[in-house]
Amino acid sequence: MTTDKNRLDGPNPTHPPENEVAYRLLGEEPRPPAEVAAKYPTFSPAWEMLADDAFETGLL
Repeated sequence: MTTDKNRLDGPNPTHPPENEVAYRLLGEEPRPPAEVAAKYPTFSPAWEMLADDAFETGLL
């Protein structure tokens, strides 16, 4: 059974809003992750892709 209930009596978890346009820019209409992150700075998958790219190229 999976729930989002916080069992430590704290606040409920927060979830970032979905951004279908940004997902499309990374998938169906491929754009560089830096461009998507600049246009949608709260869209974490674009930042994750940038971090992965930096790690793979030895920048991190």
